[in-house]
Amino acid sequence: MKVQDIKTGLVNRLVLLDRLYVENSEKLKNITGLITVTLRTAKGLTGTIELVVGIKLIMGMAYLVPETAEVNNKQWYINNRIDLETFNRIY
Repeated sequence: MKVQDIKTGLVNRLVLLDRLYVENSEKLKNITGLITVTLRTAKGLTGTIELVVGIKLIMGMAYLVPETAEVNNKQWYINNRIDLETFNRIY
């Protein structure tokens, strides 16, 4: 999203993120060789943790491959190679 300060005219580009947590102490999963991340709820809250940050803080992108095809899936593999061979091995 783009937000402009009407007094100064300064424009900020922001992004809304869901926070994901790295599983298995950041070790690669044996079968896939990929890192697993999970969507969790915050302690005492019913929803997920969402953050608004400046888009310039994002260092790169990663392709998230869902662990299951379920609608309520809450775990993904991070595929930073984005190749079809790895995708086909998982599915």
